[in-house]
Amino acid sequence: MKKMLLIPFLTLTLTACMPIFMKKIFPKKPIKPHTATAFINSRKLPDIYAPGINKGTFSRTNYLTASRSITKNIQDGDIQIVNEGHRITLIVPTDKYFLFDTAKLNDLKYEPLDNIVNLIKCFPKSTINIAGFTDDVGNYEYKRLLSNQRAQSIVSYLWSQGVSEKTLQAQGYGSRFAIANNDLIHGSALNRRVEIQWAI
Repeated sequence: MKKMLLIPFLTLTLTACMPIFMKKIFPKKPIKPHTATAFINSRKLPDIYAPGINKGTFSRTNYLTASRSITKNIQDGDIQIVNEGHRITLIVPTDKYFLFDTAKLNDLKYEPLDNIVNLIKCFPKSTINIAGFTDDVGNYEYKRLLSNQRAQSIVSYLWSQGVSEKTLQAQGYGSRFAIANNDLIHGSALNRRVEIQWAI
């Protein structure tokens, strides 16, 4: 009879003590808080003024919150973001955003361009400079004209999406100001670009 009672007693004791043994064998590791990363550093970011509902100013907090999502979407579109504290530059690869050897935008890339529009609208008083660049293959003057036409195409798209025409300036530089070696395939691809830049 004692043996029969002993088995349930041991079972209950082991069941009750199991969590304690498990904690000793497998201690829990402290959970590190997740920190969101964004290209904007709040210490460098000046106050942004833009139309608002109440005081007529853009909320700095709301801008920082919204911009994280916007910039992530821009980067997902293969657009490089360079933040120099007082200046933002977006580098758009023309191989992906324009049809080959033309200034016609690729219809499949309108969504990433719309994200650029959303970011630019956070800086309504900034002048937006759009510069087109090419590799050095072919006629210099033809390349300069092509780069200028591509810059103008970006201007036209931004304007069509509500960016003030008065804030937009475009210029084509052709093969000047290369950022990579044109003798390499990857290098010449990096040089074929449109840069969208403004001061903050």
